Order: sequence, then C-alpha cells, then structure tokens
Amino acid sequence: MNISKQKQDLILTQVLNDFASCEDAHSTGIELDNESYLYYVGQKPAATVIEGTVIGDFVVPILSIYARETLSQLLDSFTEDDKLAVKLRPSGSFKNQAVEDLLTDNVNHYFFKDGGYEKLELAIKQALISPAGAWTKSYLDQRVMTDKATSKNWVEVSQFYTFIREGWDIDFPIEFQDQKRGKKGGFEWKKETTVAVDPQTRLPTENELWFVKGKIPLIKQINEPKTDVIPSCDIWVDTTKGSDFNKIRHITHRIRMTVGEAKQRGYDPEKLTKAAKQDEDSTLPSLFFSEDFKSRGEYVKNQSTDPDEQELDILEHYGYSAHIEGETRLYKTTTTRFDYLDIDEINYIPFARGQMETLLGNFYGRSLYDLAKPFQDELSVMERINRHDAIMNSFPAWQALQGNYERSHLLQNSRPGAIVEVKQIGAIQPFERKALPESFYRSQESLKQLADTALSTRNGATDFSNGVDRTSAKTVQLGLYQEGLDGSIVSKNVARTLIEPTLRNILRLVLAYPELLRGPDGQPVDLNNIVLPEDGDFICDINTSADDLAQVNQIMQMGQYALQMSQAQLPFMNNDAIYNQLTIFAKRMDLDPEFVLTSPQVSPEQQEIEKQRSDMVMEMDAIKIQREAAALRKDTAETALIDAKRVELIKDGSHSRSIQAQESLTAQAKVMAEKSSKDAQTAVKARDVEVKDRAVSLEAILGAAKHTTDITAPINGVR
Repeated sequence: MNISKQKQDLILTQVLNDFASCEDAHSTGIELDNESYLYYVGQKPAATVIEGTVIGDFVVPILSIYARETLSQLLDSFTEDDKLAVKLRPSGSFKNQAVEDLLTDNVNHYFFKDGGYEKLELAIKQALISPAGAWTKSYLDQRVMTDKATSKNWVEVSQFYTFIREGWDIDFPIEFQDQKRGKKGGFEWKKETTVAVDPQTRLPTENELWFVKGKIPLIKQINEPKTDVIPSCDIWVDTTKGSDFNKIRHITHRIRMTVGEAKQRGYDPEKLTKAAKQDEDSTLPSLFFSEDFKSRGEYVKNQSTDPDEQELDILEHYGYSAHIEGETRLYKTTTTRFDYLDIDEINYIPFARGQMETLLGNFYGRSLYDLAKPFQDELSVMERINRHDAIMNSFPAWQALQGNYERSHLLQNSRPGAIVEVKQIGAIQPFERKALPESFYRSQESLKQLADTALSTRNGATDFSNGVDRTSAKTVQLGLYQEGLDGSIVSKNVARTLIEPTLRNILRLVLAYPELLRGPDGQPVDLNNIVLPEDGDFICDINTSADDLAQVNQIMQMGQYALQMSQAQLPFMNNDAIYNQLTIFAKRMDLDPEFVLTSPQVSPEQQEIEKQRSDMVMEMDAIKIQREAAALRKDTAETALIDAKRVELIKDGSHSRSIQAQESLTAQAKVMAEKSSKDAQTAVKARDVEVKDRAVSLEAILGAAKHTTDITAPINGVR
C-alpha cells in the first residue's frame, strides 16, 4: 500500500507513540511471566534463612505438579488422533454439511502442520502457568522454493509442464517476452510460429509455441496458513480495556530477524542497515530469568561480521488510524524502531490471547501460579524446617562440665568405637533436642490437602486413584465425561480465549484465500462447485474427548428408554410424546434430533397420500366381495331354472326322453356353471390388475413427494 511521505510520517509518529505507551504494561507482563516460570521450574521461593543461618533451599514443586496434571487433561480434551477435536458449525443461515466438513478438515490440517501439537502444548502450558497469558498469531506464510530441471533437447512448454509436479512453474527471466529466442546462463528458450486450419472457419490460424532446453529454472510460490506461539516479551499491547480483549486498540509484535531476511521481504535496505547499526550500539540487556528463556524484553545481540547477518527488530503494529483515508480503519504498519517500512489495511487483528481464568476488568486474569504460589511458599518452608530438624537430630548433642573432658575426643565421638576421656564420672550427658510438635505435621498435611482441593481438577467421582489408573478409567461408563465436567471451568476458558479465536483466525485465512482448500485426496478443491460462507458464519465448537463417549452413552440410554416406554403402553405416553422427550434428551447432549431420531409425525401431503392408499385398498376389497356375490347369485338362478325344466319333462310322461333330457340338462347346467365361475374369476382378476395399477401409480407419487424432501429416498426401488 503506497502512501505519501506526509502520511508515512503521521502514521509512524502514531504507532511509535502507541508502542511507547505500552512499555509499562509490557514490563509488568514480563515480570509476571518470569516470576511464574521461576516457580514452575522450582527456583522459588528462595532459600529460608533463620537468624542468619540458611536452613534449606529445597522447593516443593506445587505449581509444576498441578500444571502438568492439568495440561495432560486439557491436551486429551482438545485432541484426538493427532487432530484438534473441533467442529465448525454455522451460526447464520448458511448450512452445508459437506462444506462444513471440508473447512473443518482444512483448519485442522493447517493448525497441526509443522508441529501443531507441540505449539498447542506450549500455548496451553503458558496459559496455565503465567498470568500474562499465552499469545498465538495466525498468518499467511509466503515463501518461494526454487529448483532446476535439465533437458538436452528442445521441449515444448505445455509438454514440459506434464513432467513436473503441480504448483511448480518455469522461472522465466524478465526479457523472456521481448525475445523470440534467448539464453541466460544455461537456460535457453525460443518461440516458433505454426499455421493450422481452423476446423470451424476453415481459415489458416497462426499459433505460437514456446520451447525450452538446458538448465530450466523452476519456482514454486507457497502460501500456507501458519500459527505461531508468541513469547510475552515480544508483545506490546494496550491493557486499558481490561478483560475485554476484543476492544484493544493497539498491539505491537516484535520480530527478530537478520538484515538479509528483512531485505527478502522487500524493505528499504538503507533503513534496515541503519536499524541494525543502532541496535548494535544499544546497551546490552539485563536478563531476569536466563539468556535462552526469558528476558526483560530484549535479546543478546548477534555479533556477526556479515552485514546481512546482523540482527534487528522489525515491529508490526496493529491498530486503528484515520490518518490514511480520513476515517478510522484497521492497519498493520511495519517499522523499525525509528523508520517507516510498510503499511497494509487489514480486516482483523490476527492474535489470540489465552487465559486459564478471566477476571472482570483485569487484563492479566489468574493462572495456576496465583493459586499455587502461597502453597509452594509455605510447604517449601515447612519441608525445609522438617529436613533441618531431621539433620540436627541425626547428630548427638552433649551437656559437658567445662575442663572435665577431652574436647577433641568429644568432637570425634561420632566415629565407630570412639572413646571420650573424662576426669569425672557424669561430666558428659546427652542433650535431648526437642522434636517438632504433632501440630506441625498436621498443619503440613492440611496444607497439602488444601493445595489439592484448590489446584486439582480431579475430585469426587473423577478421583481414579483408588486402584483404577486414568487410562483404564476411560473404559468406565461416563467416567471420562465426568472428568470433563469437573475440569470444565479451565477447559472452557482455554477453549474460549485461546483455541477458538486461534482457529477462527485460521478459518479467516482459508476463506480469504480459498485456493488453499484441499479435498480428502489432498488435491485443490473445485471452487466452482461450492459456495463458501462469509467470515463470521461459522463458530468453532470445541469438542472434548469426553463428548463422544457421553453422546454414545446418551444414544444407548435413549434407545433403552424408548423401548421401555413403548412396552409399558401407558395411556398418556404415545409415540409422539416419547419422540418429544427423546428430542429434548438429544438436544441436551448436543445431538441433532433429525439425525438420531425418526419423527412419528408425517406431513399433510404424506397423510393425504396414505389416506388415498387406504381408500383404494378398501375399495378393492369391496369390489371383490361384490363380484363373488354376483357370481353366486347367477349360479343359483341357473340351477333353479334347470330344476324347473326337469320337473316339467318328468310330468309329460316321456320317461326315456325325460331321462335323456334330464341328463342333457344336467350336463348343460354343469357346463354353464363352470363357465359362469370362470367368467367371475376372470372379472375379479381384471379388477385386481386395475386396482394394483392404481396402487403402483400411487406409490410412484408418494416416492416422488418424499424424494423432494429427502434425496436419499428411493424412487421405484432405485436410489
């Protein structure tokens, strides 16, 4: 972003003034940071001195014990199978499960790439130990990789790209476009023009083809989201907004780099050399903790004789200003400690600050250091007194009459078989030292119990020390879930202040540079087929390792409850009531009711279709009954007619003819009865076919209606 010299001076004055105003808060944060780490590594409290005598310097590592215990639980809560247990869920109208899964996988991938688990451990440990909190920064890491390929023969450029990996390009020199044929170093290129007939216009068309050979330079531009854990000594921040980190107006991040590294970023070489010289002439810092670990905000200088290897401070200032556009906007301004280098307008501050516990109005909050310090001080002093008393009682003390014993013998009486010569019996008597009272040990034990209560996240049902180790306890039903509840205050604070903002910053980078998205196969995603949400449409839902077990148990319990209620057949508990109760159970455990339950209620359209189907079945049954009744009536009438004719023939007295006629009529009646029965059966079958055809058509309508709401529903048995 190019701005005038006048605006450069205005913005430089503003950011350096803001930077200087944060110096007192920066020093306070560094002192808190160093003090807490001295307690963590067991260097404090200092040796106990009583009446000028050092009685001990042993430290009971209370902070270290409980910090490591809590750290292991949090790491187990936030990570699963080398992935961060986090899901991106929509907070607005946008909803697409495939896109949600895609973004979740990419955020996890970029967070854990390049030692993400180690960074997570460092950040959580820092948040637990130091009141200054843990700082993370998410940014786009832009770097260039170079290589060379060799070809003795001319190769057409498009064909050459099939031989190299995706993402690599030929690093053509600047004069490439202006020369039909050229050579630079061992790299040669040429352009040839060919004439081909256009198949549509049937006209000759010229095509330009480029060829390369020799030592072909290759280049690859890498843009990847990256997250770093920033030491507190490299952060200057506006603390006047108290506990509300989102309201801060200024943050400065100091980056220590060499002059050569800064030149590669495109900064003014003269300003860089000047800054390195001024840094070299400054006074060496006074280290507070150790040279390699913590300091009061400075580093030991690099004394390299190579000018490009001299180190300097590059300051990135993130803050608001109206000097550039006449209205307040957020900018990232890059400077040395004295000169302007660059400025860019940005959308958000890419930092996250994690805390173990947030206190209203207090920027620094509270950490395990604040809780553990009084216990570590008192228990260390008591343990030193106890050890000192044990040492004193290990060596004998005597009461002796002056002049009635050999002093040198008495001082050496701790040797095996030592003899002390005395001039008078009873001249030497043992001196009884007083033991520490029982109340001392009771007080010591009470302090240990208080420390465990105040600092441990294991209590009650989650105290697995009675014969069940923590790993085996994960198989106990809801044991791990209960552990998550007991430590929920710490885990939720760490999730809210550290993990969720860090992941949201990575998500913002991915949405700002969608070409970074990779599918499950590691290949770039076709952005034409998906619609990405705007920034803010997603919230990061921290998923502890206890959640999965608890949700599985909840699903099992819901199934058992539904079975019991349905078997009980209570008059006030129908399927709708059971479904409504199970829906509440699912929501309380963060389960999607539509995913784990099937609603007994159907839509009005489905109800109408079901009614038509029922009416059709009833109509088909009625038609069958009517057909069968009609056939029966017809058979009865024909039989009665034949009987009447037979009686008449008998009355005529023609015995033989009557017999023949009777036999003929009987045979005729039999044939007619069989024919009538067959006709009735044929009519019934025809009606059955007609009804079945209508049923099939109705099933197709029902399937199409269901398919409009559920694309996984089969149509005519086909998915």
